[in-house]
Amino acid sequence: QREIALKRMDEEDSSALSEAGPWLPEQSKQSEDLEQVRKREQLAQQQLQEQEARLRQLETQLREQAAQYERQSAELEAAVLQQLREREGQVQLLLQEREEKVRLESRLQLQERMDQFRALQEQLQEREGRLQQAQVAEQEVRRELQALQATQVEVVEHEGELRHQLQQQLQELQEQLAEQVQLCEALQSPAAGHDEGQQLLLAQLKEQEWLLSQREEQLQQRAEQLDRLAHQLGQQEPEFQEQLAQRLEQQQQQHEEQLAKRFEQLQRREEQLAQRLEQQMEEREERLAQRLGQPLQDREEQLVRRLEQQVQEREAHLTQQLQLLQRREEDFQQQSLPPLQARIAELEVRLQEHAAAKEQLEAQLQISKDQMQQQAQEHQAEVLQLQTQLEERKEHEQQLHQDLQVHEDRVRYLIGQLEEHEVQRRLGQSEQHQQQQEQQHEQQQQQQQELLQISEGYAQQLVHDQLLTHEDQQTHHQLQHVQEMAEAESTIHQPDLQQLRDLREALAKVHAENAANQLQLQQFEQCREALEAIQA
Repeated sequence: QREIALKRMDEEDSSALSEAGPWLPEQSKQSEDLEQVRKREQLAQQQLQEQEARLRQLETQLREQAAQYERQSAELEAAVLQQLREREGQVQLLLQEREEKVRLESRLQLQERMDQFRALQEQLQEREGRLQQAQVAEQEVRRELQALQATQVEVVEHEGELRHQLQQQLQELQEQLAEQVQLCEALQSPAAGHDEGQQLLLAQLKEQEWLLSQREEQLQQRAEQLDRLAHQLGQQEPEFQEQLAQRLEQQQQQHEEQLAKRFEQLQRREEQLAQRLEQQMEEREERLAQRLGQPLQDREEQLVRRLEQQVQEREAHLTQQLQLLQRREEDFQQQSLPPLQARIAELEVRLQEHAAAKEQLEAQLQISKDQMQQQAQEHQAEVLQLQTQLEERKEHEQQLHQDLQVHEDRVRYLIGQLEEHEVQRRLGQSEQHQQQQEQQHEQQQQQQQELLQISEGYAQQLVHDQLLTHEDQQTHHQLQHVQEMAEAESTIHQPDLQQLRDLREALAKVHAENAANQLQLQQFEQCREALEAIQA
């Protein structure tokens, strides 16, 4: 349309020039009119420049609005992504809270059961002192233990299956979260509709720039043509000037009207662009909401359905397992518990009997220990007395040894005198000398008798010492005999002590088996509670 209008204006100008040809010589009279025409042209040019400035302002405003729309779209995308991340975080937090709740409940239940088990252990430990003969019952208990171990193996297998199923569920949840993350990443990339809108805006702006440049060129050409026409009109007649002035006014009016229409068109275009951008933003928001809302809802519903199905399947499986366990427990209570209880009662009776026998033996041992202690104290007193007697005997022996030495010296002296008397007697001494010798001989005999008495006393003392040493040996032998008797009594009581130890070991084994059974029951109760928590 612009090109057609410009062509029409060119044709009108050319026709006006062709018509103004014969009036050119009369241009000198209309110089004043030409100045007015020039002023009007200047005003028109100023108006054109102002309109061009307005158009440029409009272009800048449009660009700013486009930038604002882009910013708003980016902010909306960021907000949507943030909301998605927050939702993912909330889902993860909810899952963590549920897991923590389940763990806390299971720990509390385990603690309560452990307390109960400890109380039972204390009760069993109180009964441990009463059990003695558990060797016969051990074989049957071991058989039952084997059956319980078989059930425990089944329980462990069931626990492995449950863990495997839980791991599969966790993997499925992780895959679903990965799909959501991929969807969020896809949403983070710029939308196709927004790119198309931006490309359209850029194309429109480029078209407007090109049209403005073309318009500037046309205006410049038009100004040149007007200058030429003014030069020609300066040579034409006043009629032509009037006609030209009228035509110029008409053209100026048309041009102003065209500019006004153009301005209105630009305003409408701006409003349309704003409406389109708003519509595009709204459509994009709706698409994002649909993309984010519907898949999340669908996936949530699918997850809920899957979880419900899995929970139902697990409930059925666990109910079957629980029924089997209940049947086994009933069988155990009906078949194996009564003989065990009877055996336990027998063992308790035997324990009581053995406890009474043990008390009697301990009393006898205490009495024998007291007697042995008394005998040992008496023997210690006797030993002390013997030690004092030995010391006295040693002193007496020393005195006897000294006396013997004195007597030996006297005997030697007397022997020397006897030898001298014999020599004198051989030499034929007088009777007086013989009497003296007899007296001396009597004295010697008396001295010998004294020596014999002393030697007899010494021999008696030696015999008494030997008797005392024999008594010491007898007391030592008696002590050895008492020790041997105590050792024999301890060896006699050793089998009873060994039986008590064996009974304690058997009781500890029974406690261990009871603990294993309690653990199995706790595990099944934990599975049941986990199912109830999943259902909740």
